[in-house]
Amino acid sequence: MVWSIEVERTTSAPPERLWAWYEATDRAPEWDPLIGRIRPDGPFGLGATGRNKPRTGPSVRYVVTEYEQLAGYIEVSRAPGASMAFGHRITDCGGGRWRVRHDVVCSGPLSAVYRLVLSRSYRTGMASALDGLIRLAEASGPHDRS
Repeated sequence: MVWSIEVERTTSAPPERLWAWYEATDRAPEWDPLIGRIRPDGPFGLGATGRNKPRTGPSVRYVVTEYEQLAGYIEVSRAPGASMAFGHRITDCGGGRWRVRHDVVCSGPLSAVYRLVLSRSYRTGMASALDGLIRLAEASGPHDRS
């Protein structure tokens, strides 16, 4: 079984500023309510790995399996009986507007169980995360000094 959730918004924040927040991996809890802490093993990019500790639940390893700077990336985490691929995309809407989409695709023999347990909180949490990311990106980058 496979299930997925997709959330998208539009923003005037340029891709460079959105991407800077993605690259500041350890600061993701500032905009994503599902994340308790992230411990990257090294720089953000294709093949990057680390540990993601959700606010609730056990810490999991992740790997960035797709990466196109300023356009998107996918990070994959494995749980017993399932794999979760978290996608992040930025596309040009024209007129100085950008569409930002976050999605998760869960697959594997126990994915139906994860759907029952996680889908409601993921749908709400992913929407809040996208809103938080856009709010911060429209205000500044993660390394800007006020």
